Order: sequence, then structure tokens, then C-alpha cells
Amino acid sequence: MKIGKNPSFSTIVACLAVFAISGISTQQACADYLKMNPPPDVDKVDHGHATKPTCWVAAGSNLLAGAGYGDGNNVQERADEIYNEICKNLCDCNKTGWDDTAIQKWLQSGFNTQKNTNPYTLVRIYGNRTTHQRYPYSRTDLPQLVGNHLRRCNFLSLSSSKVDCNDVNVGKDGHSTACWGDDGDDVNDINTNPDKVKISDSDYWNISPPVQTYTYDDYNNPNPDECNEGVGWYFNYNESDDHRYIDGYVTLEPNTDAFPNPRVLTASARFNYNGGLPFALDLHYKIASNKRILSYRTSIDWDTNNAPTFTEDTNWVNVSWDLSDNPVAIGKTITVTAEIVVPYDDVNGNSISIDSVWWGPLNLKPIPGAVFRGRHFELPGGPGMSYIPNMCGGYIVCACMIFSNSSGAPPPVGEYRWVLDYDYYQDPCRHDITFEPNLAGPGPYYMGYFRFGHSYGFLMDDELQTFNNWKTIVYSTTPFPLLGTRTFTLDWTGQLPYPKGQDLVNPVPQQCGDPGTYYYGGDINKDCKVDWQDFALFAEGWLGCTDPADPNCL
Repeated sequence: MKIGKNPSFSTIVACLAVFAISGISTQQACADYLKMNPPPDVDKVDHGHATKPTCWVAAGSNLLAGAGYGDGNNVQERADEIYNEICKNLCDCNKTGWDDTAIQKWLQSGFNTQKNTNPYTLVRIYGNRTTHQRYPYSRTDLPQLVGNHLRRCNFLSLSSSKVDCNDVNVGKDGHSTACWGDDGDDVNDINTNPDKVKISDSDYWNISPPVQTYTYDDYNNPNPDECNEGVGWYFNYNESDDHRYIDGYVTLEPNTDAFPNPRVLTASARFNYNGGLPFALDLHYKIASNKRILSYRTSIDWDTNNAPTFTEDTNWVNVSWDLSDNPVAIGKTITVTAEIVVPYDDVNGNSISIDSVWWGPLNLKPIPGAVFRGRHFELPGGPGMSYIPNMCGGYIVCACMIFSNSSGAPPPVGEYRWVLDYDYYQDPCRHDITFEPNLAGPGPYYMGYFRFGHSYGFLMDDELQTFNNWKTIVYSTTPFPLLGTRTFTLDWTGQLPYPKGQDLVNPVPQQCGDPGTYYYGGDINKDCKVDWQDFALFAEGWLGCTDPADPNCL
């Protein structure tokens, strides 16, 4: 069962206000869901960039403008202005890159005049980013996740790749597009995968209207009758070509009080119930940080119909679960997961802890509490550093096990896992990680199997529990040392090149009608000329009506 704690009411109000100040309608005349109508749609050709790989800048600009950023008379003008500011001042638009970096560089630049006022400052990366290979993001619930992000006031861009069975590196032509909706209901949450996805595209500008709708292939039958890169969510991007597949997505989310450059930390603790009674009836723990907690979410992997209760302060939250409808028997294991958003501390680093854990009704403490703190090393130039192709942020993943004996005899008392994000201007290879235990309980306790890994995508709860891409392992042999404060300096220099960025370049047309041909709005017959033939077609349909909701429409 998963219980979320939403951002504050003020953040939600600010989220809704974005649409009001943008002059954007959110009402739909059809059954499909569309987040904004019309949404921004930056086209590369309008900026003289038809043959440049800048879809990542266009997608990022669309998300920022949709969230209320930029100057202009409407959301489209704001998106185009942001695109120009990024390309002319912040990034090299002759190079490949990532939309999250474009967003973060603009947010931290002087062009952002809404610092501390616009709540949209939190950027997350999801999916499979690697140096060469682009595999599908193979979550079976991916379309539902995307749809619910949009419905929960987040803005989102999709990353997709093209199938090429002759490409030994797997996937080609990485592309970013802003995502705006689907064919699901206009409700707060959807509980099934929609069949279609709605995007705006910077490259195929000869497609109208600005929002294009594509149909997902069956998850287990991708790119039907043609080659594929494994199961996942493919869609009919180009009927004359192999279907593209989603390999990840980026979200732009609001946070409380519009803190600039917030950080996301995740912690999980897995432990066994070995109490003095046959069953535990409740579970209690504290989530804490060294900085103010802006928002949080917590869950347990135990079925119960009872919602938890919370007691909150500035930098901690006490959580209590009533499990009396499904008591926990001796020997059973529960995993607690907590996620917090906090302001960035560039001096001391940011910390998260799951502490003061106890079972009821006998107040049994099954595992020591632990504080996890991470500090990153900035690259030369910091947030204003010169652009490096494909630069982006990522996530450090850590784990350790706690034992009641130095030999590590099973079962362990518990296991901790943590995730900490870092930004594009910080070194992906160098980090200081500190582990500070709270020696609650009878003890003594021993620690082993400290593991450290890296991901270029945010790990959801289930992905965190199965993560095994470890790069450094410490205390892997017995006898294990006594539990105590430890600081680990990670140095993976040369091991983490930036992942292959978005590099789609629209084909250069050789004659009218070729892919990539640009048509003026008045070129009705698409012969690359606006003339009397177009006027005749326009006159033929003059005063015509096709609105099925209008009884006077003939």
C-alpha cells in the first residue's frame, strides 16, 4: 500500500494559477485529456534551426512556458523567447543534449525573473540513459504514469528513439517532445494505460495541428511485423518507418514556496518483526532531514486499509500506521520508503533519515535509525559553466545491511537503501557519502555490504529495491565492523561518461513533399506555393461547418 503526502495547498493554488496568468484554457470539448489548449509548440524551422539537433531545447522551452515562465503576450511567444535565450546564451545548439539540462540552466540563469515566485523548480529524470545503447523504458504501467503526471499538475517531455536493427548500439535518432495528453478521461487520476499519446513536435513541422496524436503498440507486440529493441511502449510516429519507442521522460514539478534548485532524497528501510508478541499491530517511524522538508511521500509494502497519521515539524515528520486489520506475524518483513524534497545545502550536503522505528503495542525497536548525507563536487564554473555536450544530472544509489553479529549470519536485522540526486554542474564521478547511525535498541549491531551505484534515471520504489548496478562495495567480508559513523569518498573518474543525448535532425527535403518540407499556413494543397488554387479550395469550404455539437451545422 502506498500513501502519498501532497505538496502544500499553496503550491497547488500556485499550480492552478499558472494557467490563469497564461491565458490558457484547460477545458476540453472532447472526451480526450489535454493539459493545455493550445499548448506551446516551438518549431526549429522558425528559428533557422531546421538541421540542428535542438529538439531537447525546444521541449524544455515548451515545458517552461507551460509552467508560466518567460515574457510574451501568450504561451507560444514565451516558449520561443526561452528557446532563443537558451540557444544564444546558455547552451550550444549545434550540439546534442538533454531537455532537463536546458530547463535547469535556464532556471538558474538571469533570464529567469520568477525565482522564488514560480513554484515550478523541481526537475526529475526517468528511464534508461546510457552512453551508447537506448533500450525501451519497459515499465508496463508507463502510459498510466505519464498520464497521471500530467493530471497532477506536472509538465512532462517524452524521450524516444527509433528502431534500427542494424545499429549495434541499440536505438538511434534520440528525440524529445513535449507531452500534453492522451485519450483517457479528464479526471484526477487514471488507473489504466491510455491507448494514445498527444505531443507537440519541434521537428516534423509540416504536421498540423500543433498537437499530434499517436497510438501505442501492444506492449508485448512492439513495432508489429518489424524489428524491435525489446518489449516496451512503441508508437506509430511515422507510418512509413519503424515505430519509435519511449526510453524515458522528464518532469517539471512544483515545490512549496518556490525554493530554487530543490533536491530529492529517497530512503528505504527493510526489517523483520521479531517481537515479544505473536503479532505487531502498528508501526511507527520518523522521517527527518537537516533542511526544511518542502514536501514528502511515504509508503510501506504491507496491505492495510488504514491510512497513516502524521505529526509534522519543519524538518521532520512522525508517521504511524495502524496495521490491526492485517497484523504482522513474527518473521515477516516490511519495507518502509520515504521521499522528501528539500532546499539544496551546498556546504554541508543534504540528509535524509528513517529513525525512531518501533513496533506496537510493545514499543519494540527492530533496527537502528540511520542518517544518510551526500555532498557533491562542482565542476569548474558551477551553475554558469560552459555547456558540455550531453551534460546532465543523475542519481547516486547507496545500500547497506545491519546485522546482530559480526559474522553476518542471517537474517540481517535490516537493510537501508538511499537515493540522492545531483545537478548538471556537479561531477557525476565524485561524491562524499556519510552514514550516521542512531544506536537505538539492545545491540550490539554490525554493518556490512555498503554498496554504491549510479543511475541517470530516478528510481521509483520498486526500481530502488531491485537496483543492483553497484560500482563500489565496502565491508564485503566478515567479520563486519561495529556500527558507527562512516564517510565514504566516491571517485569514479573516467567511469561515467555522459549518456548519449538527443540527436534527431529533421531530414533536409530535396523536393516538395519530402519529409521535412515546410508549408505555409495558407498552402492548403501542399504544393509549396500559396496561390489561386489554395484560394479556390478555401472558397469551396467557406462557411462550411462540421461541428457535431452544433444543431445548426449543415
